[in-house]
Amino acid sequence: MNGETGKVLHEIVTDGSIYFGTNAQPGDVNETGEFATAVATIWRWSGDNSFRDENYDFIKDGLNYITTSLDTNKDGWPEGAGMVEAAGLGAEKLDVAVYTIRALNDLAEMAESKGDVATFNWARGKAEALKDKFEGDWWDSSRGLYADSLALDHVVTTDPSATVVTTLPVNKLQQLYWINATPMETNIAKADHASTAFSTLQGPIFTGDTGFFQQGQELPLIKGSRQASALNTSVMAVAEANYGRMTESLRYVTFIASELDTEQPGALPELFNSPDYKYFQAFNTRAMVMQAWSSYGVEWPVIYHFLGVRPNIPHRELTVIPELPPTWPMLSVEDLRIGESTLSASATHNGNQYTTSVDARFGLRIRIGYALSADSQVASVTLNGSPASYELKDTHRGREVIVTTNSGQPLQLVVTTR
Repeated sequence: MNGETGKVLHEIVTDGSIYFGTNAQPGDVNETGEFATAVATIWRWSGDNSFRDENYDFIKDGLNYITTSLDTNKDGWPEGAGMVEAAGLGAEKLDVAVYTIRALNDLAEMAESKGDVATFNWARGKAEALKDKFEGDWWDSSRGLYADSLALDHVVTTDPSATVVTTLPVNKLQQLYWINATPMETNIAKADHASTAFSTLQGPIFTGDTGFFQQGQELPLIKGSRQASALNTSVMAVAEANYGRMTESLRYVTFIASELDTEQPGALPELFNSPDYKYFQAFNTRAMVMQAWSSYGVEWPVIYHFLGVRPNIPHRELTVIPELPPTWPMLSVEDLRIGESTLSASATHNGNQYTTSVDARFGLRIRIGYALSADSQVASVTLNGSPASYELKDTHRGREVIVTTNSGQPLQLVVTTR
């Protein structure tokens, strides 16, 4: 369909028609970056190098295409529609920008594993260059938010309907779309800017009683769309967890889990009951009763963040560093598939004691630990009852206590704080 460009289609209908994604259409450019991340994620969890190799050249082509052919003003940011399919945005979209940075890092990791030095150097160099200029290009200190799009001072052929503003060569626009959360979802935002943005995003402009809105409301200037949806709310659940805000993340996880009976019993729908939700619409115009991405905001925060399970099977490594919401005393999973085997893991906290347990197959290097609040002071760390050497790593999540060991026997780590 798109020749050798590597641009990923957004939606293929069962009759064969395409809804966004051909080379001739302005969107959805985000899909090309997200496809790279999807492949890299499956590869890390499965260790399937043949799957990586099957998609590798296509990913290279796609990321090269969107960072060259779709960047007509050569500022590094691809032009074209992202996940917000609405008029009025500038040519460069926030979600496209951050997903491109993440995708380039994913490609660099896969290239390194293959010994493809040229691709590794290009992808990592491009990602680092964009990351270095991201805050300056996108952060709007007057609003305490990232611009949700950048308007250029001229029409671009890659997105001819985009808003043009002639004040400056590049102009920051803010229309309160939900993609404001994507810099935190991708862990690209600086911690202080993330904290500032969260204070607005979790408030009534963007968040209602059932989820995260499609477009925030700020009357009289922006009427917005107070329609909550699974994708938006999932992005916020992941974004909050990335920055160690587990209580806030759980709030959005709970929003999603509460919608199981909105459209069809047992199905997580595309849209949630919310102020602008329309119950009665024709079948061919209403939203979907269930989507695959609707569970993203439950499964990913619970497994990847709350339990902290992060496999890298191609490198024979497994990280399990939980961080439970304060109201959850424990969490566990059994028979979770990693590589060609499974693992069981659990986390508990009781007062100043934090326990992580892991039972995984032989042959893995395991980093087991717990993510504490940023100012925590460690009193002791034991592994299977014996004192253990550990490292401390301060991240966006907080202060991670990490012990490195090998798999093959049940492991129990106990961290006690002062």
